[in-house]
Amino acid sequence: MYSIKVPFLDKEVFELARQIPTRYKVNKNETKIALRKAAEIQIGNNAGKKKLGFPVPVREWLRKEPYSSMVRTCFQSQAAKEFFHVEKLLKLLDEHVSGTRDRWREIWCVYMFLVWYEVYFEKE
Repeated sequence: MYSIKVPFLDKEVFELARQIPTRYKVNKNETKIALRKAAEIQIGNNAGKKKLGFPVPVREWLRKEPYSSMVRTCFQSQAAKEFFHVEKLLKLLDEHVSGTRDRWREIWCVYMFLVWYEVYFEKE
């Protein structure tokens, strides 16, 4: 149902990174040394380029269907009832959808937690 994956949390990537000696990963002046070197080999000088954001319009998505309904359903789940005050979650969502308050960050954090919980603890 949900497809959320953080590439650097991939088990195979983690296992490989775990085998790299610390001196090739970090020192007092640099971080991600091996990763940056590998990127430089693959993509050249652009590897050292400053990070650019990848804006995702979550704020707007959460105000529209079907997304607001998906979040509302999730906020009424058994897991939500176990960890949160459901009435308060629904109030945050209602405020955001109506445009009364900008609550996208709070909503997104709780929603991602509930999705993660469902994937790793409720599914068998």
